[in-house]
This record gives sequence, C-alpha cells and structure tokens, in this order.
Amino acid sequence: MWAVMMCGAAAFAQDEPRIGLTMGSPSSVGVIWQVSDKVAVRPELAFTRVTNEFPSADLVGGGTTTASADSWQVGAGVSGLFYVSRWNGVRTYLSPRLVYTKSSSSSSSSSVSSIKGESSMYTTSGSFGAQYAVARHFGVFGEVGLAYGSTTSISTSTVTLPGIGAFLGASAPLSTLVTRTESRTTSFGIRSGVGVILFF
Repeated sequence: MWAVMMCGAAAFAQDEPRIGLTMGSPSSVGVIWQVSDKVAVRPELAFTRVTNEFPSADLVGGGTTTASADSWQVGAGVSGLFYVSRWNGVRTYLSPRLVYTKSSSSSSSSSVSSIKGESSMYTTSGSFGAQYAVARHFGVFGEVGLAYGSTTSISTSTVTLPGIGAFLGASAPLSTLVTRTESRTTSFGIRSGVGVILFF
C-alpha cells in the first residue's frame, strides 16, 4: 500500500511543469526553471524607451524651434530561488538576485545645445518570497527584501554660442563649449516585487 502511494506521489511530482514564463512588477519579463524541488533559476529582462518633442525658443534666430529628448533603459538579471517550506499550493523561498541596468539619454534644442548621458547600474538583493500555484499552468508570486545598488553616470553637454555679429545680422564664427561630468552613487533600501507565472 505504502509503495503504491509513494509511486503515485513521485509520478505527480515528476508531472509538475518545470518551465514557465514570468511577468512581474517592477516591469520585467523572464523565465523560471525548476531545476529541482528545492531550487529554481529565474532570468529576466526589462526594457523602456521614452521620446519627447516640445517647442522651444531659438536663441539665435529669435523664432520657435522643436526640441527633442530621447531616453532608453535596458536591464538583465538573474535570481536564484531556494525553497524552504511548502503548504499545499504555497511555497516559500529565499532569493538572491543580481541585475545589471544600462541607460542612455539625449536632448537637443535646435543646433544650440545638446546633452547626452549614460549610466550603468549593478543591483544586488536578497528577498523572502512566496509562490502560489493557482492552477496547474498558472501561479502568482510576491517577494520583499533588501537591495544595494551602485551606479556610474557620465554626462556630456555641448553648447554652441554665436559671435556678437550674429545678432547684428552679420556672419560670425561659432564657439562651442563642451562639458563632461562623471559621478558615482550608491543606494540601499527595501525591494519588493509581484508577478504571475504561466507554466508550460
């Protein structure tokens, strides 16, 4: 009798889906792979792009021109899930996580000025989470923990200034002023996340 029950439980465990698609907040999409009953790996990707256009005053011509701003951010990370307990469909886990984020931005106003910036950020975190199997192919999860981040930013601004003769209607050579700054920042705080899982 016991042998039959054990074989049935083993067959059920082997029949559980091992790979799924995750969609979470903060915005990210990834894959979860149940390596074993105690360990899972969850790589993820995130991408954002924003483009703006707005009117601005042309300091050289005295009219109105269109200024533009464009920025994008892409991130890639991986989490390890180490399950510590299980109650029916609820499983709790501890999760170390590493994320690398690259971002770039640029803005310009006519041919007078432009600003470009780039930044790279590494974030490490440790979280406690819970995963609930709503159905065989659908689950939800939530986690909270502490995160530490280190960001390196580089900003370059270019300003083109006309000679005084340009304001009097005469042609004059232009002078260009370029400024480059570099900064490093660190952050530490609470991290939380929620999401859904579609198992294959």
